[in-house]
Amino acid sequence: MCLCAAWCGQVQGQFGNKDEPPVVTVSAYFTAGAKADTAQLNVTAKIAQGWHIYSLTTPPGGPKASTVKLDKSDVFALAGEIKPDNDPKRKQEDAFKSVPYVEYHTTQVVWSVPLKLAAGTDLKTLKVTGSVGYQACDKDSCQIPTTAKFTAALQASPKASGGASTGNADGGSENVAAYEDAAGRYQANTPSANTVLFGYVEPRQAAPGETVKVVLQAEPNVEQHFHVYELWNQPRPKGEDGSKPSLIVFTEKPTWLASGPTPDRAAETPPAEEVKVGAIPYYSQLVTWTTSFQVPADAQPGTYTLAGLMGYHSCTPVNEGGQCDRPAGVTFAGKITVGEHLDGQLPMQFERSSYSSVEKALANVASPAVPNAIAQGSDTQTPSVPAGAGGISGGVQAASSASETAWFLFYAFVGGMILNLMPCVLPVIGLKVLGFVQQAGESRGRILALNFSYSLGLLSVFWVLAVLSITLGLFWGQQFSDMRFTITLSAVVFMFALSFLGVWEVPIPGFVGSSAQMQQAAAKEGLSGAFVKGILTTVLATPCSGPFFGPAMTWAAGQSPSLAFTAFTVAGLGMASPYLLIGLAPKLVSFLPKPGAWMDTFKQAMAFVLFGTVVFLLSSVPWAYVVPTVGFLMGLWACCWWAGRVPAYANASTKYSAWVVGGAFATAVGFLCFGWLAGVMQHRYEAEVALAVTRSFESQAGTSGSANDMLWQHFLTEREEKLKTVSKEELPWQPYSPKRLELLRSRGYTVMIDFTASWCATCQTNTRFVLDQPDTRQLIDKNNVIPLLVDFSRDNPEGEALLKSLGSNSIPFLAILSAERDKPILLPDLLTKSVLSSALEEAGPSRSQVATTAQLSETK
Repeated sequence: MCLCAAWCGQVQGQFGNKDEPPVVTVSAYFTAGAKADTAQLNVTAKIAQGWHIYSLTTPPGGPKASTVKLDKSDVFALAGEIKPDNDPKRKQEDAFKSVPYVEYHTTQVVWSVPLKLAAGTDLKTLKVTGSVGYQACDKDSCQIPTTAKFTAALQASPKASGGASTGNADGGSENVAAYEDAAGRYQANTPSANTVLFGYVEPRQAAPGETVKVVLQAEPNVEQHFHVYELWNQPRPKGEDGSKPSLIVFTEKPTWLASGPTPDRAAETPPAEEVKVGAIPYYSQLVTWTTSFQVPADAQPGTYTLAGLMGYHSCTPVNEGGQCDRPAGVTFAGKITVGEHLDGQLPMQFERSSYSSVEKALANVASPAVPNAIAQGSDTQTPSVPAGAGGISGGVQAASSASETAWFLFYAFVGGMILNLMPCVLPVIGLKVLGFVQQAGESRGRILALNFSYSLGLLSVFWVLAVLSITLGLFWGQQFSDMRFTITLSAVVFMFALSFLGVWEVPIPGFVGSSAQMQQAAAKEGLSGAFVKGILTTVLATPCSGPFFGPAMTWAAGQSPSLAFTAFTVAGLGMASPYLLIGLAPKLVSFLPKPGAWMDTFKQAMAFVLFGTVVFLLSSVPWAYVVPTVGFLMGLWACCWWAGRVPAYANASTKYSAWVVGGAFATAVGFLCFGWLAGVMQHRYEAEVALAVTRSFESQAGTSGSANDMLWQHFLTEREEKLKTVSKEELPWQPYSPKRLELLRSRGYTVMIDFTASWCATCQTNTRFVLDQPDTRQLIDKNNVIPLLVDFSRDNPEGEALLKSLGSNSIPFLAILSAERDKPILLPDLLTKSVLSSALEEAGPSRSQVATTAQLSETK
């Protein structure tokens, strides 16, 4: 079952070999804050090679998002937002098609947790406890969601060590290496970044005469087969196409004897077919570059500053698609401390920059032939540079040759033209056809002005996207990964479709039917209407990418800001060119029929094309929000209908009042749908996922004793997670399955089974006013009763068989299976609190107490 494949595939391996090292190791420590009553907790999750865990902010409806929680305490409490030290990566997962993407971390993530401390707290004796919830997955399978506890103690400064320990008995562990715990790693702030940088200085403090190593590391995304290119001592020469080399340049450093940067191993040679297209040697695993500084014997004790820039480029092999990230750059800063020798490492600090900034800095150094402008006369080891890469001197070289730039700008123009034929855009192009017909009766100057305004609206979106790409690294169409944007655009398109059906009228040329109406609307709002249509056309085009367009935009992402902006502008001009051409030569559309009754039919037909566009947009909305979005669209329909009832000859006050009333109703519907209804749909989705996971576990487990232990472990984990998400009034319902019921009965538990469905009004009444109530929850907890849910909202043959075995064919129906008696207590139809309480008291408590996951592990 695709829905749960990613949750269930690793179950056998997880429980089959207890000697395997943990996939995720959690450790924590805290440091004193700037104020006496504050502190900062650092929680580290170190992730095994090839595995990943999901971020705190991964969208709902998909895999389990990680959580960082503090235990309840009178001494410490959370005082702000929990932040990771590196931005999560994003990707789409086939197992979770209901969400546009998932966010995940590889290798390691450190969460910073601000703490508020009680007055007079002794930091030396304070122990901060909590837990990290996560789901670990590799490229093929996932482990079940897990919770790891931690205990953190005071640490004045991060300890230096070679790596993470496996943890101590109470869930805490010693700290991992300082450059990993602190801000010593960097991942570019774009969803497609596939290289993580590390950096540190070793030792922590050097004595005069010793050697200090400045280490910079780059780790490509091995899971997705990315690599990072070898280090050169200069930018790629003008006219050379292909991949970008790694670059390192120091902008501030001590004037000591230095050597490097030197790689820890030789780069891998790319295949011949990649060399032909300009590929250079690369590293497909973690690579370390070391620069050594010789501290003079007469060096004065103190702190010496290090600063510089590093550029890198991440790609996959050509035979695997040749996908590349935008070339990226960072600034790094650290320090060398001279004094009495102290072992350990000091972390580098990284900030985002650009690859072109690194090229400029490297091209402006005093001696380009010497790597990183290390002092003249130093014992420098220069990495080899392929033929054709040398001979650069003077100013900054262009990132692309003139011929390459011309070709890609041509691709951008042609690709922009082709966007007009993409399915996303065709509905609005139909509107523009109506505009052309209407314009045929106007003056040439008016036609040119309308088409120019339309083109300006179209170009404005390209310019906004260019700024977002340059400043934030957002790529073409990436705004559709934001659910709020997609829902908003769906609402706009839906309202336009309603206007084409006559529910309401938009005073824009081409949006109304008769010629007289068109002329009147044009007189009121011609240029602004054309501008808005240009914006809508381009926004609808952004999910699409036609021939030539994709390569051009990928190329633009790696260029300087001015060149990237030019590429976006040229693409916009390509998309606008047909309309500008028609504005200059209106006779080009003389073949279109004259205005007439056909226009009204065409307009109404285009309404259904726009409805199809809404369906397309909804396909990228998370599953739990599809129904709420449809409900909100119905509220907008009512709003437009109410406003459309006002006659065209009514005064402005009457029209305004109608829109205010309709808008208020639509807003209320929106709050209801995205508040209450979204929660209901999310609950149903999670219930279906939980049932699918349970069934998959049971189908794989078999009937052995170890399989029962595995099923019991899964039940406990699911129960603990459920208890964390429900309020004190709700019951921790878990899905029914025959094996689960058999397992609970064999272990001496009293089980309460509710047979219900979302379409059963009486069932929902029972849940709302009797079952999910504080006194019921207290009685359930007191007697240690396990509540199971049989949901008939979907086909449920196993639940139907159980219902029939209990002598019923209808719902609502409640059965309590006592641990002390064989005969079940059956409560059909509408419930009351007194009847339910009496039945639970009659059934009695379970003979066993539900152990926690940790307690179960201790008994094995």
